[in-house]
Amino acid sequence: MKVAVTGAGGFIGRYLVRALLTQTSPQEISCLVRSPDQRADLESLGVRVVMGSLAEPGALADLCRDADVVFHLAARVRYGIHSSRDADFYADNVQGTIHLIEACPASVRRFIHMSSVNAVERAPADPCRTPLTEESLCRPQTPYGRSKLLSEEAVRRMAPGKNISFLILRPPSIVYGAGCNKKSGMAILIQAVSAGSLLTRINFPGRFSVLHVQDLIRETIRMGFLETLRNETFFLADEPPCSIPEISEEIARSLGLRRKPLVLPNGFYSAANRWLSPLMPFQILMLLRDQAAVSSEQARLLAGFSTRVSLSEGLKETIPWVLGRS
Repeated sequence: MKVAVTGAGGFIGRYLVRALLTQTSPQEISCLVRSPDQRADLESLGVRVVMGSLAEPGALADLCRDADVVFHLAARVRYGIHSSRDADFYADNVQGTIHLIEACPASVRRFIHMSSVNAVERAPADPCRTPLTEESLCRPQTPYGRSKLLSEEAVRRMAPGKNISFLILRPPSIVYGAGCNKKSGMAILIQAVSAGSLLTRINFPGRFSVLHVQDLIRETIRMGFLETLRNETFFLADEPPCSIPEISEEIARSLGLRRKPLVLPNGFYSAANRWLSPLMPFQILMLLRDQAAVSSEQARLLAGFSTRVSLSEGLKETIPWVLGRS
């Protein structure tokens, strides 16, 4: 089976390629990268590397040549509150996805699209009383989220017309593990706890869904090759969601730190939710309510999705990477 991978040089992509090598020979894997450093790293594994971007039809045609399955991970990603313009995300995430599907030859029978919880997001007035599910209305509030939703729509619209079955996977806002971007949410939280940040001791009530990269990759490959899952969309996350205080305490425990929680009254959060939510960015609201909590029940029921890496286990190998102690 020949496999093509975009975003192979990124955090999740590197894990994906190495996991694929346990199931197929290096000669059967083609990877699209933009950086010479990424090229050298992947070529050392023996896989075929194509230099180029999602904006280059020639490179995409070369990548997908004779491929049976395409894993599409490449994307412009948002870190933090500030991000690029809509046009930047649209060009990379939406147009890039369209170009990739257009480049798929007749041999491609399966397209696995790595999307994001941000394709759904929540409207500012949403009380967030229940986790997001596949039936939730898609109301992306950020340029990144809008681009991921439009990318999903492109897959649903175009893949069936080329007789390609697709699988759209929506990991949570926090995917972590050794090698993660040091500007990502978990990395920033680890750095903040290590530095003794007061904010990490506050009892913010909002819960986040998290997922260790090894669980994401194992299930992406298993579900991706499971051809009975045709034209489906799933949220993937560990259960249950975690609050910032819960994650911070687990980080502190791993670091051997003793901390005293800073407890603010529930009335403070109720007032903030009621009066300040219209003024707050989407990302700040996640501290006050379950804005980024999702349910993976449908993936568990229909696709047999499961996780193996607990938060405490995952942090033990993530923390040294983030703090430069590995």
